[in-house]
Amino acid sequence: MIWAIAAALTAWLAVSGNWSAEATVVPWLALAAWLVYATQWRPCLVVHESGFDVVNLLRTHRIPFAAITDVEIRHTVAIRAGARRYVSWGAPPRPAPSAPAWNRYVTGKTRPYGMFPSNERMTQTGPTSTGRDAVVGTWEKSRHAGASTTVATVTTTWNYVALILGILSLAWCVVSIAP
Repeated sequence: MIWAIAAALTAWLAVSGNWSAEATVVPWLALAAWLVYATQWRPCLVVHESGFDVVNLLRTHRIPFAAITDVEIRHTVAIRAGARRYVSWGAPPRPAPSAPAWNRYVTGKTRPYGMFPSNERMTQTGPTSTGRDAVVGTWEKSRHAGASTTVATVTTTWNYVALILGILSLAWCVVSIAP
């Protein structure tokens, strides 16, 4: 959404012919678009047959199952491999109690009080499967199968394209406000 807004504002400023405003605003729109990409779009946790890929802001950690000692699932997923802890920024979230699998019972008697969460009665209609279940299930299967990978070390790679684009966007913003 931010990319569409940034593109629309850039096009609107270009059509209006206000080049001084465009030279001041467009760098900040580019920086905002890069920030949204780097913090909201790029981070994810990829599950493979041989391990996990923890993709964060500027780095990707490839963690084979043989190197994993523990997987913590709380508000996010943290994978312990060796002496390090790798936290995924884009892991599947915990299901909310108001997810579609939950039914709320609201009757005429509870209507005035039903707006308060402590007074709502909720029940779960059936089992739900989340992305977290897939993470734990894959890791458990590999542990029970005795996952044997040839490489048991974690490899970390940098996303140089995102890093360079972020630095260039920030430098462009500094240049745009300089007198």
